[in-house]
Amino acid sequence: MTRLDYEKILKSIMLYDPATWWAEYPPKFTYKDSMIGEAVVKNYWEKVFDNKDSIIGIYVNIPFCEKRCLFCKYYSEISKDDCEMEHYLDCLDKELSLYKINFKNIILDNIYIGGGTPTLLNEKLLEKLFNIIHKHFNLTKSSQVLIEGTPESLNYRKLKLLNRLGVNRLTIGVQGFDEKLLKKNNRGHTVQDIYNAYKNTIKADIKYINFDILLELPGETEKSYKKTLRGLLDLRPDCISFMTLVNGKRVIYSQKELVSSFSERRQLKNRMFPMMVSALKEEGYQLAEGFSGVTLVQSGKEGSLNRGLLNRYKLNPVLGIGASAGSWVKPLKYSIPYTFKKYLDFIDNNKLPLFKGVLLNKDECIRRYLIHCFVLWEKIFKKEFFNHFQEDIRKIISKKFKKIDKNILFNTREELIFLPNWRDKLTERYSRKYDNQELMLLFCLKNFFSSRVINLCKKRIFSKRIH
Repeated sequence: MTRLDYEKILKSIMLYDPATWWAEYPPKFTYKDSMIGEAVVKNYWEKVFDNKDSIIGIYVNIPFCEKRCLFCKYYSEISKDDCEMEHYLDCLDKELSLYKINFKNIILDNIYIGGGTPTLLNEKLLEKLFNIIHKHFNLTKSSQVLIEGTPESLNYRKLKLLNRLGVNRLTIGVQGFDEKLLKKNNRGHTVQDIYNAYKNTIKADIKYINFDILLELPGETEKSYKKTLRGLLDLRPDCISFMTLVNGKRVIYSQKELVSSFSERRQLKNRMFPMMVSALKEEGYQLAEGFSGVTLVQSGKEGSLNRGLLNRYKLNPVLGIGASAGSWVKPLKYSIPYTFKKYLDFIDNNKLPLFKGVLLNKDECIRRYLIHCFVLWEKIFKKEFFNHFQEDIRKIISKKFKKIDKNILFNTREELIFLPNWRDKLTERYSRKYDNQELMLLFCLKNFFSSRVINLCKKRIFSKRIH
């Protein structure tokens, strides 16, 4: 493998797996045509829901938006009417029934309602959605119930209802506090809408509030960074999740706009973002481990962190429900690869949709876990690794991962820690044009990806069968 080969694979993963490129293994495009039988899927979930020790998360996809943001890398459809959305909810109910599994046998650790814009549902439909959830799943006060929303869709009555329905973590897609930047990126809200949504959420007494902020957007300026920092310090949400724009296949910007401003946007972020993080730390925020991008949490508000993501990266099972939803149940990784209309066709005909995915062997599961550990924590948890695989991680590293320079690993009683000098060794060979997450993926490509998966990546890319 040459340096250029690794860089081509990096760019392809970023473009065609944009939602989770930074920690997904194996990349989705390597198995895009691979079907997983319904019986196989059911078998694994039956085992999980029979095990009282299972830590289970549920992801419910509501793939509707009022308008399409230019930067969005996720699947969604512009909503047409409430009847269409109600039909979709009926199909979610039916999908869960078609599994014929007693999901209520286990108390859920968390449920994540995302999209799309779940809070686009009106109050009647939100009640219907939660009736479906409670009909099929066992939730208690200890379960994290998370829903995503946009500022303009969060009025007080809806938020009060969400509180009554059990929502205890609200993620608000703020993205920034600069009016011009919001408008340029086709957001459906104003800065005042952010303030109104936050005040309504506090008034409705929802326990935890997270703000999503997106960086490196076309049109960003030094002034826009400062405005966003002022807004964050003014409102002080419990948790702030910073992400960086990734140019995925669904992003609407022109290639010319993205490429021409890329270097300037990255330089601006590299100059301004550390200042933002430093200012937030001075006001009581601290860095949270185990998340992509940068997540900051107020001291004492660690309960506001997204348990669904944390558990998924620790290889705990996540059942995805609805069109385009992804699932993970070791050793099975799969998704429902359909638009909501195609999804409706299956369910209306009393059939579960066809699943596309891959059944990983033990070696590939180990690689997936190590990639998560490296990208999200820069350390490997010895006891947790043994619990998953009944093997000593130190022996596995010396036996299977000989490319890893032993001078970058520090051995403690509980962890194997990657020392910061791993970056220096990479940047000796690769251009400094890559940010930290991109360097991490290059490190994973070189050290954790199996030769089988590397060859599949090359085959897809160079045969142009990646779409």
